[in-house]
Amino acid sequence: MAIAIILSLLAGLMWAAGNVIDKTVVSKYVKNPFLILPLMGVVITTTGLITTLLNHYVFSAAIILRLAGLGSLLFISFIFFYFALKNEEVSRVIPFLSLSPAFMVLLEWLVFGTKLTAFQYVGIAVIVSGALFLTYRPSTERIHPKGIIYALLSALTWAIAFVFLARTYAEYGFWKPWGWTLLFLGLYCSLTFFFVRKELIEAIRNTQRKVVYAVFASETIHTIADAIMFYAASIWVASLTSAVASDQYIMIFLFSILVTWKRPQWFKEVITPKIIMQKTISIILIIAGIFLISI
Repeated sequence: MAIAIILSLLAGLMWAAGNVIDKTVVSKYVKNPFLILPLMGVVITTTGLITTLLNHYVFSAAIILRLAGLGSLLFISFIFFYFALKNEEVSRVIPFLSLSPAFMVLLEWLVFGTKLTAFQYVGIAVIVSGALFLTYRPSTERIHPKGIIYALLSALTWAIAFVFLARTYAEYGFWKPWGWTLLFLGLYCSLTFFFVRKELIEAIRNTQRKVVYAVFASETIHTIADAIMFYAASIWVASLTSAVASDQYIMIFLFSILVTWKRPQWFKEVITPKIIMQKTISIILIIAGIFLISI
């Protein structure tokens, strides 16, 4: 259990670091978040191809089509996520995405008739309360409603995809369908190159390839964090490993303060005692809610 907890905390830390890099890319290097997708596609497709070849397993056409459809939902979720990062502070977007576990529990109940426990009802209410409190802005501060809307849509589409993917993973194991899922997701991301190639080439020239290195680093960090997280889930309770990994909300908040203080040219967030208190309370509520729906 101790190893699983350490690995879960490490995965949360790595996700936070990767998200800070993503925020820097969309804030400093590119105007159009779509430019990130082709670069991500290289890493995701390569990971999916290696995973699929190592498994030596071929699914039926029906299962492959299902994974292709669910991969498209993940792709859409990615698009909403990067537009949310473009329009909103990263320390607000990432915790707001914690609505995904709440959506997943509700979808399991609505679609598959899974019974909810009293803890889960309370947990959903606590997560929603934390997310709503996180969106509060004083009247003197500019509000970015698009960022919150994009984050909400990203959380919802991710939850829908993951609920149905989880059923496939439960039936066939994780690694075999995961490789195919990554292949389709990477393919969708890669195909966006043909729509943004001129902008992407120009962005690479202007940034002296820094955008390429940043996106590759971010996606590699996310991929390794995913692998660590899934291994931790395989040796402990999956829901609890996910809850422990919610340390990423704390770390993303601390990273955002550090970047604003030391590297404001990357991105800059509004940091005041009231906002620090607001985000701290929101994160505490969100983490508490995730633990409640996980037990």
